[in-house]
Amino acid sequence: MPEPTTTITRYEVSVLPATHPDRHYWSVIVASTDHGWAVWDADGAYDQDGQRVPIDNASPHSDQAAALAIARRVAPNVTLNGHPVPAA
Repeated sequence: MPEPTTTITRYEVSVLPATHPDRHYWSVIVASTDHGWAVWDADGAYDQDGQRVPIDNASPHSDQAAALAIARRVAPNVTLNGHPVPAA
């Protein structure tokens, strides 16, 4: 019988600890799509340069590592309806 495999298809990047009750509100999501890796947060998406774009205009990132690097770079500056990341 073949062995099952595991594929990571989604990451959550945040400056808040995993136990923070509101972490998901101030997280950047990196997810695998049919066309590459998408990077977004509660207020929009991020393009190849890490610039915020409307989610409808976002083009997927072809490289997982580059998409995660953008998410790590923008995570400290995530806002939710104009509010910054709360103190942990």
